[in-house]
Amino acid sequence: MEELRELRTAVAILYAPSQPRELRHAADAWLRAYVSREGAWRTLADLLATPGASPDERYLAATSLGPLCRRQKGLTDPEAAVALSRLLAAQLAASAAVGCWHTGNQVAAALAAIVARTPGWPPNEAAAQLLALAQGEMAAAHVATAHQQLTLLRLLSALAEVALAKDVGMHPQRREELRAALLVSPLPLLLISQAMTGAGSGPHCEEPAGSFPAAQLAALQLLQAWCSLGTPPAGAESHALLWRQLHLAALHPGELGSAAAEAAAALYACCCASNPDGVASGSSGGSSDPAFSSSGFEQVQHSRQVLGLLLSQLPEYAAGLQQALAQGPGHPQQQQQQVHTLFAALTLLGAAAQAADSCQWAHSAAVSYEAASQAVHLAAEAALAALEHPQFEVVLAGLQHMDEQLERWAQHQAAEQQQHQEQHQQQQRHSQQAWPHRGACTPEQRHALLQRLGSALLQRLVLPADLLAACATADARDLPESVGMVRREVADTFRSAADCLGPQRARQQLLQLARQAQAAWHAVGGAGTGWQQLECCLYALNLVWSRQRDESQAGQAAEQVQQAAEAVAAALQPAVPKLAGTALTLLGGMAEQLLLLLPALGQSESGKQQGDAILSQLLCLLLQLLQQSADKKLSRNAATCCHRLAGCRPLAAALATRHPGWGDELCRCFAAGGGMQQQAQGEDLSTSQFLLVSVCRLAAASATSGEAGGTAEADCSGRSQQAGSSGGSLLRQLLGHVGAAAEAALHAAGQAPPGSAQQQRALGQAVAQVETVAVALEAVAGGMAHQLPDLLAWLEGVLHLAVAAAGGDPRGQQRGQERCGQQPALQEAVCKVAGAMAASPAAGQGLELLLGFTARPQHPAVLHTLRRFVCSSGGSRVGLEPLPAAVSTSLQAAASWLAVDAEPAWQVAALSLGQACLQHLPGVAADAAVLQALLACLEQGMASYHREVCEAVLPCAEALLCIGCRQQRPLPCCSNNGSGGGGGSHVATDASAAVSHLQQQLDTGGLGPGLVLGLLLAAAGGMPPYMMVLVADALYRCWRAAGDARFGGWLRQAALQRAPEGAPWRAWKPEAQAAAVEDLLSPLCSQDARRFKRLLKVFCGGKKKGQLGEPPARGK
Repeated sequence: MEELRELRTAVAILYAPSQPRELRHAADAWLRAYVSREGAWRTLADLLATPGASPDERYLAATSLGPLCRRQKGLTDPEAAVALSRLLAAQLAASAAVGCWHTGNQVAAALAAIVARTPGWPPNEAAAQLLALAQGEMAAAHVATAHQQLTLLRLLSALAEVALAKDVGMHPQRREELRAALLVSPLPLLLISQAMTGAGSGPHCEEPAGSFPAAQLAALQLLQAWCSLGTPPAGAESHALLWRQLHLAALHPGELGSAAAEAAAALYACCCASNPDGVASGSSGGSSDPAFSSSGFEQVQHSRQVLGLLLSQLPEYAAGLQQALAQGPGHPQQQQQQVHTLFAALTLLGAAAQAADSCQWAHSAAVSYEAASQAVHLAAEAALAALEHPQFEVVLAGLQHMDEQLERWAQHQAAEQQQHQEQHQQQQRHSQQAWPHRGACTPEQRHALLQRLGSALLQRLVLPADLLAACATADARDLPESVGMVRREVADTFRSAADCLGPQRARQQLLQLARQAQAAWHAVGGAGTGWQQLECCLYALNLVWSRQRDESQAGQAAEQVQQAAEAVAAALQPAVPKLAGTALTLLGGMAEQLLLLLPALGQSESGKQQGDAILSQLLCLLLQLLQQSADKKLSRNAATCCHRLAGCRPLAAALATRHPGWGDELCRCFAAGGGMQQQAQGEDLSTSQFLLVSVCRLAAASATSGEAGGTAEADCSGRSQQAGSSGGSLLRQLLGHVGAAAEAALHAAGQAPPGSAQQQRALGQAVAQVETVAVALEAVAGGMAHQLPDLLAWLEGVLHLAVAAAGGDPRGQQRGQERCGQQPALQEAVCKVAGAMAASPAAGQGLELLLGFTARPQHPAVLHTLRRFVCSSGGSRVGLEPLPAAVSTSLQAAASWLAVDAEPAWQVAALSLGQACLQHLPGVAADAAVLQALLACLEQGMASYHREVCEAVLPCAEALLCIGCRQQRPLPCCSNNGSGGGGGSHVATDASAAVSHLQQQLDTGGLGPGLVLGLLLAAAGGMPPYMMVLVADALYRCWRAAGDARFGGWLRQAALQRAPEGAPWRAWKPEAQAAAVEDLLSPLCSQDARRFKRLLKVFCGGKKKGQLGEPPARGK
């Protein structure tokens, strides 16, 4: 009694809002602890049965008893189980008598768990005895008939749930016996029929006598729960009237309709769940499982009989659905009711279509093939209706159904192709297990449905005719979000439909529709109205253009390319920017196929002229759009299209050969636009950069085709060689104008007063021109690598002038003063030029441009560019002999600046360069001064909360810890001349000696334990919490590379000897610290990276949460 009083006191405090918050928290903690005690169920049962207990007390007792009845072992003892079950049945009746369903449902779940688990109740009698027990108590309590009905329905639902729940402590054999007994029990259908009698005759039906909505909902929930057992309820094949009522109830516009649809969907699903050989199971023949005995075959036959009965109800349901959707939208409430009805229809018909597609018709006399095919067609009709609905959620539901159906059709097509191949290889082989895989529709029916679905999807892709001009621009991002979302979702489904229909056939049909739309548009004047249909066809063509192609149908592909090119040419109208923008996107994606427009060698002269005509027209139209200065977005799209076309090397070579003047025109467009005055935003290139790269690619392709001109036929070799010679001249012409502009800007800056606005403007113009040179050289570095030394020598004067203006002269200003002007930006531009040469024959000339900056870099780009040289050459190529000294000087200078001002950009640059040195120039990294500078950067970075710095620290530290452990190739021998570094320390002159020196520092010089300790402290809060996993990954990789002995020594020394008092693990006892370290180094952690991460997280104090707990965007 004392425990009961304490329990009631705690409950009273917990549910009393007037009590202090701390006191309520304490009461909650006490209740949680009390409920977990052994034998607490007795006090909870007493509380539940106490006559004067409040509703809160009864509800808490019921919810606490539920989990105990599902898990505790002592409750299944015969004496305890009998007493508790009677008590629960009595309290269930008491709750039902007063309509306290929130407590009654919890009591029902607990009672069902006791009956299911207790051995005293035989599994084959569990359902009947459970109902009998509850009925007896409710009769004694004089519970109303309606409430009795509702209670029994929910009690059986709880029993089905317990039979499947994994958290219920039950022997597997008893669980299986209970499930088998429930499958053959006639009780659920009996109760469901009683509750649903007369229900479901449509949305305007009257409620049946003897039932009420709560009972109907409970009956539907019971049906859904029972279907989760795996097969339809016993006797389902004899309840045709019930299934008719179920389907018609799904037409109800409220909660009853949704529940009926979900129950029907569960029933359809369980009809095919027991099919051992359906398409859904992935089997290619009959069941080969020996356990599939006659009883299993009977279950399958039973499921198919029920499925046939269910499918026969669909025509009447479809008629009612059509009537419900045919009514006008009316008031908002009626609109919402139609939405509910359509959602329910998609749920029910989608499940019916899936079940129909999963059945094997050749061996199923119980199911009509026509009925199954009709189910798929009706589901498609519902999806089409949803696709036309204005609400986005309804459209998404329809698209989801289409996606599922298309996925099944794709599986059917693959199975049919495989079966056809097998039959072709094994002539007329017949077997009882060789069941066909074609679903509910024949290929002809699938094709017809795909045509309808594709047409509906295509129509949904059409932009609204009343779209504002500000939204109908060449930039797709200007579309309203509602329109854009629908278009993206519909586009994904359209791709799947085109794949099922066949991409070749889909392209052909879209081209035909595009011609019709083009004719209709021209019929209304071809101006700013009526273009939406043509734009939709081009948009859809872009979706499927690059899908699977049949190389054996080259002739048909060439015809399609010509038709698509003609449609694009007709759509490239500046007056309709949205249409032109979509056409440009399609044209850019056609780059590889545009080669089919060009005639092959030996073709007639008339064929050549016909093939070049359409391509010439497209190139002229592109030039016209590029000159649309009034529409920046359209001209940018045109530049992007040129960039994509020039990015296809075969096409670029063909354009350079057959249309050499086009590159000159692009060059003029670039110059007319003012060159690279517009800077790129983010990762996207600017319009001027797109044009510049396009010109450079064409020039490189022209030079390449000129080299290969000797292999062409006589009539083409002259043109190829002419194009090759013009490629270099085109680039020289472009760079000549740029170089002259840069030189003029630099001279103007030198003559202007220092620090004046005039000087700033001139330097800004010079920066833009030097960046133009960098972009051009980067673009041709692959195709014209052998010409880069001459090009760079040709630009030598202006580039050296830029180096001097950027502060390359060691006698220049101090770093703090230089940052006030444009010198850092100009230095960055020069670094881009040098970096473009890093992997080319002109690498020595590029490095020469950097040497004036290494002693006093003004921009992190100097270090990043040095890293490119180190990674691409390793200091071993001719002309790069000064590289080690330059790297050494720059790293030391950066470290000295970072000691004063830890700017993240400089930290990232220094750490990246240090990592490259460790991997490619260990002779530089082994120098004492360089190593000290690198360690200072690492120590600073391990305490940073800047994301990019943290991500740069880990690979650098890992490269140092793992040096010499995993070399992919022999390190190049390189001297450390001019590295600075006084102090008389040992300087490694050979790569192998340098690696040995660094390994010695790691093992005996304290470097290894120091780095490991720094990483541990970073994981313990020195870095943001989101870096914990990355630090653990790095430490684990170092362990696997360095070996157990070396890494174990580092970790023990770092954690147990060198760790500061503030480290989280130092708060533990010494023996606990040592044990934790040994756990981290155990063989289990060595073989399981996840275990290592988990233990390391605990060792470092867990993942810290706070203001900086979420990863910020890079650069923030």
